[in-house]
Amino acid sequence: SIERKRRKMKKKVKFSDFPIKWQFFWSLFSLSMISVVIFGIYTSVKMKETFKEERYRQMEENLAQASQNVDMVMKKYVNASSLIYMNKEVQNLIAMDFSNYNYEDLYIFLKQFIGDIGSVNDEVENFSIYTTNHTVASDGKLIFRTDEEVISKDWYKKALKGKGKAIFISSERDKNGMCYFYLVRLLDYYRFGDVRNVLKMKINEKF
Repeated sequence: SIERKRRKMKKKVKFSDFPIKWQFFWSLFSLSMISVVIFGIYTSVKMKETFKEERYRQMEENLAQASQNVDMVMKKYVNASSLIYMNKEVQNLIAMDFSNYNYEDLYIFLKQFIGDIGSVNDEVENFSIYTTNHTVASDGKLIFRTDEEVISKDWYKKALKGKGKAIFISSERDKNGMCYFYLVRLLDYYRFGDVRNVLKMKINEKF
């Protein structure tokens, strides 16, 4: 009899042995916990997706703003080049036959005119005009003669191909580690026979 009581005590309690109200309570509690866990997992996943979407949206906005800023800066350089591109007096002077004339006036005028443009574009290291008018001497600063070496350059070919459109050339690093890029443009707004002039602007990339 004592052994029988011990066996009853050791007997495993089954869920069905509980009263109905407790069975109902534990069933409801289990379902609630499962729902909470599922909802927690779902909320966590949705929060991660929302956070990721917000990050991408912010990145896209930042990229769009950066792109707009770059466009504004580059437009500034195009506008600066247009002041030369559309100035008939500048191009007329460069195209003149200086075989029997002193071209000092040309340099004085260009130094003043381009100096004014450069004063509001400090990031432009220099303005250079390459001309096929070989009656004009190169001063090594503003005016350069277009020789065979220049004609073979990639930037010169791109300028001619652009047909008056401002072309940006990829940057390069100089011996001091400074990076630059260039704006080149065929000055063909006005035509002066066979004379061909090309503008080249050297711009500090950090700007």
